[in-house]
Amino acid sequence: MQQITWPAGIMTISMPEYLALDALSSSACHTLLSRSPAHACYDREHPHTSTMMDVGTVAHQVLLEGSEVNISVVEANDWRTKAAREAREIARLEHKTPILTSMMDEVRCMVEAAWHYIRRSDIAEVMKHGAPERTLIWQEDDLWCKARPDWLTHDWRTIIHYKTTGRSANPEAFASHMVDMGYDLAAAFYAQGLAAVSTVHAFDVKSVFLLQETEPPYACSLVGLSPGLMELGMLKAERAIKVWRQCLLSGDWPAYPTEVCYAEPKPWHMNQMADNALAWHDTELYERVIEIRGGLT
Repeated sequence: MQQITWPAGIMTISMPEYLALDALSSSACHTLLSRSPAHACYDREHPHTSTMMDVGTVAHQVLLEGSEVNISVVEANDWRTKAAREAREIARLEHKTPILTSMMDEVRCMVEAAWHYIRRSDIAEVMKHGAPERTLIWQEDDLWCKARPDWLTHDWRTIIHYKTTGRSANPEAFASHMVDMGYDLAAAFYAQGLAAVSTVHAFDVKSVFLLQETEPPYACSLVGLSPGLMELGMLKAERAIKVWRQCLLSGDWPAYPTEVCYAEPKPWHMNQMADNALAWHDTELYERVIEIRGGLT
């Protein structure tokens, strides 16, 4: 099983120390359920970073920590030159986040826009009474877990998850993709961690997602989880913990099924075909589609 040298609790440790913790995270839970245990195992053994991840990390640090100390700004237009790539690798060895000058300028503009939004939003007071990047370490029976809330209030009852996106931050658009991205699971997993190391009940923890677009005007929005979606996330977290434990004990991390998996038509596929049949004035086709749709369970 896993070996953890840190005690269970809420603490402040560096990001490299956090990443080095051999414990189950919400992202591993999502990978395990949305892809397979094999993918989660590979990510565990081969941690990686990307340029887009670096931009998000820098935005988190500047917005939430108000600091640029662990950021290495590389004077280059892109990463294609040898000098830029070498500077990037040196920064990583020094446990700093590398970012191009042009990107850093954009991050500063994003942060300015974010604070302008926050001061007029429902989380204005929340952002005055908390701390960034606290680490939660706890056990689910014999299984070690970890989480790193972007912003945690001092009463441990509210978590702000800051997410940057190259897509729309429109609340309706984001809400429709929350489950696909595993954010319901992440919110539930974090709440379970707080409940394990404090007197706060998991369902009393409020998770709010602060979204921000990475292109001008760097628009922001806030999205929370309904009780029903939080409960769904709890069920997913329980399942992920169960499967992770089984894989650790057995040493077997399966990928996809070995048997043939048959694709079935979804209701909207049938509805679309029926609409097309009507548009084509093909009554026979329409009736056949309706007959097939009526036989689906």
